[in-house]
Amino acid sequence: MNIPRDDAKQTSHHGERGSEATDSNLPVVSESGEDRTSRTIVPTLSTSRRPRGNAASGSFAFEPRESPRHLYGEFLFAPTALSCYITCREASHHSRNQVMETLNDTIEAKDRYTIVVYGDSISRGVIYDEEKHKHLLLLESFTNLLRERLKGVVYNAAKFGSTIVEGLLRLQNDVLRRKPDIVLIEFGGNDCDYPWDAIADNPSAEFHPNTECSAFYELLRDMVEKLRTMNIVPVLVSLPPLDPDKYFRWVSHNSEQAGKNILQFIGNVSHIYSWHERYNAAILRVAEETKTRLIDIRSAFLQEDDYTKLICLDGIHPNKEGHKVIADKILRYIQSDYMFLLNA
Repeated sequence: MNIPRDDAKQTSHHGERGSEATDSNLPVVSESGEDRTSRTIVPTLSTSRRPRGNAASGSFAFEPRESPRHLYGEFLFAPTALSCYITCREASHHSRNQVMETLNDTIEAKDRYTIVVYGDSISRGVIYDEEKHKHLLLLESFTNLLRERLKGVVYNAAKFGSTIVEGLLRLQNDVLRRKPDIVLIEFGGNDCDYPWDAIADNPSAEFHPNTECSAFYELLRDMVEKLRTMNIVPVLVSLPPLDPDKYFRWVSHNSEQAGKNILQFIGNVSHIYSWHERYNAAILRVAEETKTRLIDIRSAFLQEDDYTKLICLDGIHPNKEGHKVIADKILRYIQSDYMFLLNA
């Protein structure tokens, strides 16, 4: 499948392009392969910054060029919710350690829980169907599999193409208003992404990821702390590994020239994996430093004989078997210490 080229727009981490995709225009595929809707996907437009500068990076795995504070400055005139959030964050940053030590982060046994799954298209259940040559919503996504087992209500507030910045903007309306007991957090896949079509056109220019890794770490940590201040239990999940070879072919549209140009920028296809892994490392760091519960999805994939069989043709989305691995890993985690969360 070749994604339509439009040089005025950038490519999201998952390869979709164009206007923002919504759940209403993603077909749903059941276990039998039947579409539950006749609507087709509308590609998403990445929120990454435009490329700037003329210096060639020379390597994909370079250090972040912007500080989190600089990133915040770009959103001072963003919607009020994030603007106020940023201001409050700076004012209260010095008390971070004290807050972390005093907040109650206990999951108490009760009859019913409200759980929100929050993240990007992986949590939303998006897969690439090779027979239909399009992205679909998987009916047997890990969220839906968990919904059948957990006690209470499970809301899926994940959004196709979402970054951590967008996650903070949506936090009040999509998460907090539901007054959840627990929030499962999965971001990073879109944050580490680059404008691949622009890179293919001009590989010697300077490009930045959607969210610099240092900013991703800070914003994820802030999200965890925000939830805790609301007496909500945050649970982080690590990133499923991508398949760098599939992903490279996907973002280069199987074009030999585009592939050569992208290689000029990244140096080696393996750098795609290592760059993605840096954002996963940031998630692990946040979990360790904030003493936040972590479910290590990545390790569950890497323990398989060939984890690439669990990844779609686009190289990034787990397929149906991959979603089952995710659901099984989360259920094993719950069964080890939190059996009271499960239906009898």
